[in-house]
Amino acid sequence: MKIIITENQKKLQHIYRRIGEIEDIFNEYEELFTRTAKTLNKDGFIHAVAMFIGDIIAGGLEEKGADFDYVTFRNQIKRFIETHFYDELIDFYNTHKKSLTESQYERLFKELPMFLKRRLTPDDFDYIDRELTHYILSTPPTNRFEDFSSSVIGDALHEFIMDRKGDEIDTEEDPDYGVVYNEESRNKVMDRYWVLKPFLEKKYKDRLYQAWERKKSIVF
Repeated sequence: MKIIITENQKKLQHIYRRIGEIEDIFNEYEELFTRTAKTLNKDGFIHAVAMFIGDIIAGGLEEKGADFDYVTFRNQIKRFIETHFYDELIDFYNTHKKSLTESQYERLFKELPMFLKRRLTPDDFDYIDRELTHYILSTPPTNRFEDFSSSVIGDALHEFIMDRKGDEIDTEEDPDYGVVYNEESRNKVMDRYWVLKPFLEKKYKDRLYQAWERKKSIVF
């Protein structure tokens, strides 16, 4: 990855002098960035790469005992990469990104157990999509994206099962509480549809990550 730019900002000459260093770090960690491109959206990928390289360069300066503000310098590197290496990073992302296309969604769906696919309808997935929007808005951000994703998907899936598939759960007559769910039957139905969770986490990963990033930037 090479880039040619004009040094017309004197106050950032110390950043411009690090272009070669940035390129070397990117080439050294190309395999890591390839894996990263496959799991994030474009903005998330560029942010992650810029932060990673910024931390490496700032960390190297810190090890030399330099007198500088780590966070300010790291953020300067980050912004520099996001601005001056944007096209190169987008090209890299587009080359290595394996987005879930329609055909890939179909393949993922085909991997679900047959007994489950027979019970699902297009309306079911529309319902899950609506519930997901609700829980994305109401779920607070977490330190780890995986925790946020698991919480949102889990809550939406639980709501879907109880509301849309509750008639598959056996009920009992209770003199004090009226009709109640049979606990054993309820757990069985929960387990039946919980197989959807990994499928939904893959399907909605980019959407969830964007929401998590926005929430995190506001709270933390």
